[in-house]
Amino acid sequence: MIMLLFFGCQSKPQQDNADVQIDTVSEAQTTEDVYAEPETNYDLRPLYGIYDHESTTNGFSAVLTLTQYGNDLYFTVSVSQGECKGESEGVVPILDYNENYYTGFYNSEDCKMQFSFLITEKKVDIKEVTICSHHGNDCSFEGVYLKRAN
Repeated sequence: MIMLLFFGCQSKPQQDNADVQIDTVSEAQTTEDVYAEPETNYDLRPLYGIYDHESTTNGFSAVLTLTQYGNDLYFTVSVSQGECKGESEGVVPILDYNENYYTGFYNSEDCKMQFSFLITEKKVDIKEVTICSHHGNDCSFEGVYLKRAN
């Protein structure tokens, strides 16, 4: 036991600094490079166009239009069902994506919507995350929209 205490209390040998490598930022790398936004790997052009709501109910229509807005999408959506009519427009930044599926959100004080883009199926699914005041109580922007053929 005394031997353990004796060897445990001895100082450790000094490490040779020649073996230590220190990572430094190269002169070519600046603060802007370190904090730059990652480049996006998605192409939004296949999403541009006009989409019709999949519902075939008489007296109901809803149309979604998607166009370019920098690296994001600009949308307009309108709904009409009887006396209930509504329109909304804004920018949808893409927040999550993979090869066949993108997700973006529209966020304003009086309307929040989630857009799910099904690339290969040429569909957009809209969900109202909060109660949207851009239309009346008897209709909604929610649902699946199918891209029109060119």
